[in-house]
Amino acid sequence: MSSAVPSLRPYLMMVAAYSFGFGLYATSNIVFLTTVVGLDSGIIGLGLAAGAFSGLIAAVPTGRLADRFGHRRTLLILRIAQALLFASYPFIDGRTAFFVVAVLLGGVLAAGMPVNRAVLSEFVPPRERVKAQAKGRTMFNIGISVGSAAGGLAIAGGTRTAFVALLLIGAGSSLLAAYLVTRLPRGEHGPSKDSRSPARPAALRAPGFLAITAVSGVLALNAAVIDVGLPLIVVRAAHVPDWTVAGFVLLNTALVVVFQVRTARGTESVRGAARASRLGGLAVVVGCTFLLVVRDGLPLVVTLGLLLAGVLAVTVAELFCSAGSWGVSNALAPEDKQGDYFATFALGFGTAQVVGPPLMVYVVEAGPPGWTVLAAVFLVAAVAYPAVARYAERGLTRTDSSEPALSGPRG
Repeated sequence: MSSAVPSLRPYLMMVAAYSFGFGLYATSNIVFLTTVVGLDSGIIGLGLAAGAFSGLIAAVPTGRLADRFGHRRTLLILRIAQALLFASYPFIDGRTAFFVVAVLLGGVLAAGMPVNRAVLSEFVPPRERVKAQAKGRTMFNIGISVGSAAGGLAIAGGTRTAFVALLLIGAGSSLLAAYLVTRLPRGEHGPSKDSRSPARPAALRAPGFLAITAVSGVLALNAAVIDVGLPLIVVRAAHVPDWTVAGFVLLNTALVVVFQVRTARGTESVRGAARASRLGGLAVVVGCTFLLVVRDGLPLVVTLGLLLAGVLAVTVAELFCSAGSWGVSNALAPEDKQGDYFATFALGFGTAQVVGPPLMVYVVEAGPPGWTVLAAVFLVAAVAYPAVARYAERGLTRTDSSEPALSGPRG
């Protein structure tokens, strides 16, 4: 019953502290590296890519360790490590130091996401987890928005002192998040008591789970449409003011904050989660259709209308794909292997983060044919999602006896 659910306030406070610090870092790190350290954009891009690949490599082993040694303990260590790496940024004096920090930080940030989900699962009952994650996502967006705004004000100063202060405040916020990990409610679900070390993680031995991870990763590419595709479209459309990018991104963020919890309703089962993901995938197809029409020569009001329609459609996709991915991974992950399964599932999202930016560059450069191919990919993933989710559920029900997956009503 909902009355038995522990308060989420400590968890949401932890998310707010973490996201505020991350917002400060995300706003300032590239500007700091270029204007203060003097690194060129090519080196920075290569270092960030190395960090992204580091995250793909580190996530699953860290998730397995968390299952064995404790989710809270692991998350505490990761948050402290993140704070130390943020604090080390002012000491970067060249490309070598930058690459070391970027690789370590990429691994820490990527490993922290699935472990954070596993910690939440320890004190939130299965039927309430998607709702709790939606609330956490809402708080994350608020925190990162406030952190980014504060970072923007500091960047306006343009001095090394301002950047150092910004990064140290981000480190302090991460330390606060680490402290708040210790204040989270206790629950009945803990790490696995089985001390045996299998040759491969359980999630990587489940073909169905890997399949739903891959399809979810394809749908996760929707984030790149707004993060990368939209700015490129605006830059290429000479008659569209550049500031409209900020307005569209702000609209996207505001809509996610307002509607994420509502769109998560009914996604607690595999059936409901698959339905939401399918709807989200179809919404991206609609968004791509609007965006492929944008071209030079159209009246400004028509172009802005098409961009607005595309952003709204992709925002709907983000809302439902996020809720669907939480629901299906929660329903399929055994209670004693939460870290392993969530980390494996996060590989799809992590791959989308690596592949998405260069893919969107190609799509925008290709024009309508590129958008058409991208829409077709999303369409195939959306239509296939329910069948792949059922396949994953059947496979895990047969092979994993720790806890059956949550099935939705068939009637």
